[in-house]
Amino acid sequence: MLGRRDFVIIGFTGPIGAGCTTAAKFFSNQEELDRIIKGLISDENLIQQNKKIYKSYREIMLASDQGESQKSKELLKQLKDNLKKREFLKVLKKHYKEFRHKFRIKYFSFSEILLQELIESILFGEFKAKIEKFPDDYCDKCRKILSFLEKEAYNLLKKLEIKKEKIKEHWEKIIEKKFREIVENKNECKKFERYVEETFLLSKKLEEFYDKSNYIEFLQDMGTFIRVKGSILYNMIRSESEKPHPVYSLSYRINLLIKFFRHLPNERKYSRFVIEAFRNPFEIDFFRQRYYEFYLFSLFAPFEVRQRRCSHIRNLKDRDKIDQGFDSLEKKEQEKLREKFKGILKEIICCDNKSKVDQLLAISMQNTQRCVYLSDININNYHIDNDTDCKEKLFDILLLYYTLILQPGFVPPSADETFMNMAYMLSLRSTCISRQVGAIITGESGYIVGAGWNDVSEGQIGCGLRWRTDCKELDNEILPLHPSFEEEFRRKIVNNDSDDTNLLEESFCFKDEYANFEEKSNTLQYCRALHAEENAILQTAKIGGIGLKNATVYTTTFPCELCAKKIYQVGIERVVYVEPYPKSISEEVFFKDGIRKPQIEQFEGVKPYSYFRLYKPFLDKKDWQDYLKNGAIRKLLLS
Repeated sequence: MLGRRDFVIIGFTGPIGAGCTTAAKFFSNQEELDRIIKGLISDENLIQQNKKIYKSYREIMLASDQGESQKSKELLKQLKDNLKKREFLKVLKKHYKEFRHKFRIKYFSFSEILLQELIESILFGEFKAKIEKFPDDYCDKCRKILSFLEKEAYNLLKKLEIKKEKIKEHWEKIIEKKFREIVENKNECKKFERYVEETFLLSKKLEEFYDKSNYIEFLQDMGTFIRVKGSILYNMIRSESEKPHPVYSLSYRINLLIKFFRHLPNERKYSRFVIEAFRNPFEIDFFRQRYYEFYLFSLFAPFEVRQRRCSHIRNLKDRDKIDQGFDSLEKKEQEKLREKFKGILKEIICCDNKSKVDQLLAISMQNTQRCVYLSDININNYHIDNDTDCKEKLFDILLLYYTLILQPGFVPPSADETFMNMAYMLSLRSTCISRQVGAIITGESGYIVGAGWNDVSEGQIGCGLRWRTDCKELDNEILPLHPSFEEEFRRKIVNNDSDDTNLLEESFCFKDEYANFEEKSNTLQYCRALHAEENAILQTAKIGGIGLKNATVYTTTFPCELCAKKIYQVGIERVVYVEPYPKSISEEVFFKDGIRKPQIEQFEGVKPYSYFRLYKPFLDKKDWQDYLKNGAIRKLLLS
């Protein structure tokens, strides 16, 4: 039944300083993991948990008898949280005591994998010649790091008494799935295993050798570079058709290592892995396509907190900008990147076509914002590194979700998780081709009073269902597009400055087309759609609903300036969101202006990708309890 749990991959994503490394290393640090778990499942802690529960029951009864309904509600919430924690501790204890191997987890880091790729590109390829295609001033920085890596690589081979040809031979065997042959040669297998571990340690050495800010820039650029040119391992794949797209280069290498460690002898093999930090959405797609048991955690921390953690990084804001993807950059910054990668990109796409260059950079660069959108679980990580209590709370939350992976559905989802997932479901109804947003409004009593998604008004057809060719076939009476220059605007939409006739059967964004035609930079006013939060608020008015004072709005994307003003006006007191709205000033201006200060919260919990697979149990609890009494079935259920 639960054999799928014998193999799990946990990934982490989030901006620099959000805590991905801390979280991932917690899972892979056996000593720390054991210490935290033993503390949680100790008899003393379980007794204390029960005491909290019984105390809450008594306090609720007392508050209820005294007519303190608000206090009763607050105490009831605390009680439910404590009851869920008790269930968590029970399940964690059961799995840890009976199946300790589930908590032996192998750690991989994309930055360490990248350095391994660079080392082998130096050892096996013509990497230095490729680097010369960067601009001269940047080339000098790269040479310094690559010289260091080359020296360390040859020192490592000498230390391990292994030739570079043997390393190549091992990779070829892994690619060809000759695992029995690898394992049978025990001495060579151990040497390769040590080589893998030692190359990962070079990351620490390089950090000490090189300035941290420049080092992060180097890693970001080299990641883009590898995703553009492809892995050195691709040269070892015999069939051209089996070579993955270059954008998957680093994921492909990690996947080969996962296979290698899964096939090692029992005392050295791993079946659970943790990977940090995913910052390119195609790398997430690589694992999602291959593994059902891949779970992506996203960590969030405000910029001020991340800045304190990363005080050694001088230009965190600049690194953040690059981290958010090519399309989110200002035109000046995009031009800098085009110039930096011009020589390499020209060799690959054999032309200077700006559109093709931009597309290749957009898919090859980091895009943490998109990675967070694709995550299964959101976690808020506000602790400062020397704050032990907050750090241990983070570890408790990580263990809670890991235990849910091991035994789905042992606790129900929170109200926030339920309503946010409903908002995500509504977002799928949107016909907007730019972004799909959903919103749910709950009243003071916690029931749904409004729901909406971003779309055109009732009776109109959304942009996602209108083709360019429709503008050619339907006249202004049926499909009005421009109040003054109808024919000229229609021709522009149909022609689209392109010879590609296939685009005629594609939808188009009216807002963007109209703003470009009018040469206007402020485009929001031309959007045909109502925003999700607007629709949810208007729905209550349309059907004659109740007021929204002290209500909560759950929205998949942070409210824009237009929606923020409406949310404030109707008296909504709490805003829970997942994704930020690009360049919005809503939180810093509109929600802070006035006598009320609505509560703004980044959503924490399970998202749609895993909502049902983590909260839907294989068996109902009653059936589960009956089967556990049978010793023969018990092992099957928990294994």
